[in-house]
Amino acid sequence: EFYQALTDAALEAHAAVLKRQALDPAAKMATTLTLAVAVFPWMYVTQVGDSRCSRYWNGELTQLTRDQTLAQGLADQGILPADRVSSSPLSHVLSSAIGGDEAMPVVSRIEIPRGCVILLATDGLTKHVSNEEIAEQIRTMQSSEQLCRTLLDMALERGGSFRGRYHVLGGAISPIAGIGPDQLRIKELLQRLQVLARRRPEPLQGRASGRWLTCAAQIRSFSVTAGPALCVD
Repeated sequence: EFYQALTDAALEAHAAVLKRQALDPAAKMATTLTLAVAVFPWMYVTQVGDSRCSRYWNGELTQLTRDQTLAQGLADQGILPADRVSSSPLSHVLSSAIGGDEAMPVVSRIEIPRGCVILLATDGLTKHVSNEEIAEQIRTMQSSEQLCRTLLDMALERGGSFRGRYHVLGGAISPIAGIGPDQLRIKELLQRLQVLARRRPEPLQGRASGRWLTCAAQIRSFSVTAGPALCVD
């Protein structure tokens, strides 16, 4: 019954996105979904698309979900060699997605040993940072927040990008440097959800930019990452 409830929830999300997209046919609203519900010592994972759920335990990072991509599907059928999946141009073409042509939720029950680390991540991380590097960062992590910020930095430094809307500010507010709102490109900001600063802001600069944007755009909340991304909710 719980399995079915998770499946139904994913399909309801799929239907909601399709309904909203019907109001704006030009919009592209498909997304992946990876949801983990922990009921120790088990975890129930709902998967749609190619975002991944992985478990770090005893020094090893193990992928617990199967990528729902055309390349992985071909590999499962024995048409494409497994060692060529990651380099295939079809490796990021989804065969299942929330809001896509088809959504095929897969629900799995996975054991979570005490002391393990669970990582949920999109391909924005995994296509830029290897499993070995992720495992090393988890091994030396100081906190969950620090780990996420470090992995985000690594992905962005290697060419990671946002697939949603973003606006290039060209900097961050810094009174000390004489940079205020008038020196930044904010004109189209109100219609955007993602704000990408070209230069990496220092913590105080990032918070100042976020506070100013919150007031100017009447945005309810914002978050500042350790990298050059200023994300607005």
